[in-house]
Amino acid sequence: MFQIIKYNDKTKKFDKNDWFNLDKFDSSFENCVFSSDRTKDFLFHISISACQKIFKRSYLESINAKFPEGIFLEDNVFAYYVWLKASRISIVKNYLYYRRSHENSITFKCDKKFYDIIPSGKKLFKIFIDNGWYEIYKKELINYTINAYRLTINTLDDDLVEKFYEKSKIEFENISNSEYIVDFLKYMSTSNKKILENILESDNLEEFKKLNTNPKGRFKR
Repeated sequence: MFQIIKYNDKTKKFDKNDWFNLDKFDSSFENCVFSSDRTKDFLFHISISACQKIFKRSYLESINAKFPEGIFLEDNVFAYYVWLKASRISIVKNYLYYRRSHENSITFKCDKKFYDIIPSGKKLFKIFIDNGWYEIYKKELINYTINAYRLTINTLDDDLVEKFYEKSKIEFENISNSEYIVDFLKYMSTSNKKILENILESDNLEEFKKLNTNPKGRFKR
């Protein structure tokens, strides 16, 4: 895994962030090989970008690693599965990839492809359960999952929010009726618990907006 630096086509400036800069990896991770166990404390602060990593093909084949088909945000599922299965990882703190961002980029626009946060999150949750990782990471996994809903509903354009709200309500009802609801209620942050409660308690988007609006008239983030 190596560093990425972003280049903004509009501002003509380079942009660094701790996500792509590998800032969570202190000097003890450099010039060595380590397993995924060493990153347990900051797993969900590691970049999921596939283009930031080089994989050994035989390793991917040995664990049957594949990107889920038919959904956007497929990196999410692939990245955590491959990372947590790995016993040999190394990092290179050099910028080996320059990522150009522009207004027409598929990752720049928050449109209806972000509805796939729901199936992507479900697949990710299942992977953690099926591989025995859930008990180890459940607090972080639960908040990571609900954060995705909260941030998306606050980012989508108005004409897309209602459909996402409806899809989220169905999924939150499934969660509330599942055996994992006890863990969700125990480990969710205050803001994540509020978004789940507000969606479940409202009957439509307008009711949700009233429950989930701050004094400035915007959705609570």
